[in-house]
Amino acid sequence: MWKLERCPPHTGHQYLYHGSEEEELHVSRQVGAWLRLQGDASISRKHASLKVSHSAQAVKRSICGSIELKELGAKNGTFVKHSNSQNSAESEAREAPVFTEEHRLSSGTEVVLRHGDVVRFGLYDYCYRLVRCELLVATSMLPRSDTVMRDLLLLGGSYSKEWTQNCTLLVMETIKLSAKVACALACGRSVVRPDYLTQLCTAVKQKQQQLPATRDYLPTITEASIQPDPSLFDPNHDRKSVLSGKLFLLSSPKLLKRVQCIVEFAGGKCEVVAARHHSMIEAGDAVILRTPDDANLPSQSPMAAACKVVKRAGLHVVRESDVVLAVLYCSTERFCNPALSQQVLVSTISQSQMQQQNTGIIYAPETQAISNSPASVLSSRSNKTTRTTSAIIPETPGSTGPSSTLIKSPFTPAATATIARA
Repeated sequence: MWKLERCPPHTGHQYLYHGSEEEELHVSRQVGAWLRLQGDASISRKHASLKVSHSAQAVKRSICGSIELKELGAKNGTFVKHSNSQNSAESEAREAPVFTEEHRLSSGTEVVLRHGDVVRFGLYDYCYRLVRCELLVATSMLPRSDTVMRDLLLLGGSYSKEWTQNCTLLVMETIKLSAKVACALACGRSVVRPDYLTQLCTAVKQKQQQLPATRDYLPTITEASIQPDPSLFDPNHDRKSVLSGKLFLLSSPKLLKRVQCIVEFAGGKCEVVAARHHSMIEAGDAVILRTPDDANLPSQSPMAAACKVVKRAGLHVVRESDVVLAVLYCSTERFCNPALSQQVLVSTISQSQMQQQNTGIIYAPETQAISNSPASVLSSRSNKTTRTTSAIIPETPGSTGPSSTLIKSPFTPAATATIARA
């Protein structure tokens, strides 16, 4: 996403957009120009034009488009100062830009502008700086993403199949506790509906100074295991360090890969459990993260030995869902806390249960059809303990890795039974 920012900063700006391959955004003193510059006799009727060069393939490959400036024969000239900045406004805070000497463009000349370049139209005060605003979008559990791709093309944004630290938005129809949601929250990013991007396109084309607020486009919270409180999903940069200082130990490299991105985005670390970790476990410096996949491990496995150390130390293991909930609530007081007594943990979760319907977690329809080992939730409306089997379920066909999983939450009766047996 690109914008021209008036110099000095914060005195006005205008976003650029990619309408079509032929469309140019004209700079002129005439009515109807994309950027109309009034009150300056040095501005020509046909002064200059800007063009956003972008493509559908560039969107899919996370490649940022470029901006082309064309001098249209302005009588008093168009001037450019190139900057050494090559990234975006977010990275610029770490390094001050250095500019070349200002030079005047010849009539008919086309030049490619980069982030940070300064353009002066005419002889006086119409000076603008080109700013690249990072817009890298990931999606979760969207049956179709055609509209998202179309909007990103117009906005000059990019798409990422997996969640990365550079992503700026997560787009989904409804909110469930998937690993991508946890990663987005841990990175302090917003979760929005697809129509947010459509409204963003409208705002840009209508030259609105204020863009739509992401909070107004929060997807409906359909996760049955948490309270539908929109404020839970507000960006919170404290989440980036909520797991700081915690070392999570898992039974295999495969399981480590599954949760590593969430843990590391939230400031923690992951390792495969080994005998050398026993002293750290006893001292409370390492946490055993046990998953449903560990149920069939042999009694002589490193995980089984580590669990004995946990029991001997009067601690308890934590579950995969605890990591997601610690990020969501930005707290490890209840979640990922091996020193918290089982009675307090079960009591806390039971109180939360009373505020919810007595149902298991709801999985997205497309995930149920493609899972090789679907989760089975055998629930009961009575007060009896419920049995459950949790499974990691891909979000979309063909997707792999940590960003394509649904996480079991402990607020269901079934999960409470699992805690009691831990």
